[in-house]
Amino acid sequence: MHSSSEPHTIRDQYQHYIPRFILRRFQTDTSEKRKPKKQRQREYKLVKKNPSLSTENVLVYDVVTGILESRPVGMVYGEMNLYKDIRNGTNFNHIEEKLSRLESDAAVFVNNLHAAVSGGRNVCVTRKELGIFREFLFIMFYRPGTYCKEDHPENAPLSDWIRKRKQDMGLKDDKDVWIDDIQCHIEHPHHVLVAEGEKALEKIGEAEAFVTAERIDPDINMYALEYANVANEYFMGIWEATDGSEFVIGSNSFGLWGGLVIGGGLGIHRIFVLSLRLVIVLRNIIVQPAAPRYVNYKGKGIGPTGFENKDWTIEKYRISDVAQKDTYTFKITKPSKKQTRAVNNVSLLNINEGGSVTFASRCCMLDTMHAYFDAPGHRFKKSKTKYTSLLNELLLVHPATRVSTQKFP
Repeated sequence: MHSSSEPHTIRDQYQHYIPRFILRRFQTDTSEKRKPKKQRQREYKLVKKNPSLSTENVLVYDVVTGILESRPVGMVYGEMNLYKDIRNGTNFNHIEEKLSRLESDAAVFVNNLHAAVSGGRNVCVTRKELGIFREFLFIMFYRPGTYCKEDHPENAPLSDWIRKRKQDMGLKDDKDVWIDDIQCHIEHPHHVLVAEGEKALEKIGEAEAFVTAERIDPDINMYALEYANVANEYFMGIWEATDGSEFVIGSNSFGLWGGLVIGGGLGIHRIFVLSLRLVIVLRNIIVQPAAPRYVNYKGKGIGPTGFENKDWTIEKYRISDVAQKDTYTFKITKPSKKQTRAVNNVSLLNINEGGSVTFASRCCMLDTMHAYFDAPGHRFKKSKTKYTSLLNELLLVHPATRVSTQKFP
């Protein structure tokens, strides 16, 4: 048995960038009741040795190979040792463990959303619960991706900051910077990240100036600044797929942008797929909020028009203990079929290189594919060849005219 000062045994782990609690909602067979955690853990160990033993499977379409297959939930949308931090001498997988705790809280939140949908009621959460969930959404957008890659063209404004971060923290490569930033986000609660980010923003100016800047000050608190920018510039809404339709999920279906604000680099919408039934939509405050919400402030003399106590500011109030008990009530929005298809189109159009797509119903996916192939625009035309094999396979079950791969050069 190791003492706390001794390093843990180095063991390879398959670590997910899409949590299993989300993937399970896309299972091809959901007739079985949810199994106890210990039973799932035992089965996971067996599945690692023999994938055919898995009873939790999802359909995965690989856009590179053009192959659709059923694969175990425990062995998709992840990488070996994704979060391993070899700088930590006592626990190489401490990031994975901290992420697991955050995911556990997020899973409770998501379960409550689905319960509200099933019961036909609104969603009521505390400020603290909402903050934890917003932190989860941000990290989902952050993993994995091109972030913290010093030589990536889209990171040109950040190159000085990344370089200095490596020097100051003794980080040897881009992945170390990425791991360090994830740790910073996990270890600080939502309201602290927002407060620290707002301090950093004061040095830059308006949020648009930060997004469109050609160079970011390398001394700025970048991890908090980026977090506060998303938290303050976007309202949260909850969308339920229209009847007869389902959302699809891809390798990077978390935080994808839809639409751009004129004159700035901020997206109008950011989409986070939670299940075949629900997506979270963050809408830019420059337009109308994505869904109505009602706030019940627990502090005395506090309301939507301001504070009776002149010593209070919104910044001071929201980090107080009493503010964490404020409640937010969200109305779940059911978009039209056209809007549901538009969400799926964003996911399909932006699948990253070497990525995959998962869905539950072949019938619903066929409808999604038809809508995607009918979508106008040059970007859609170029990307349609990635899905021709999938469409043809779906058509084997639902008779119709096949689409030739030669149709979209």
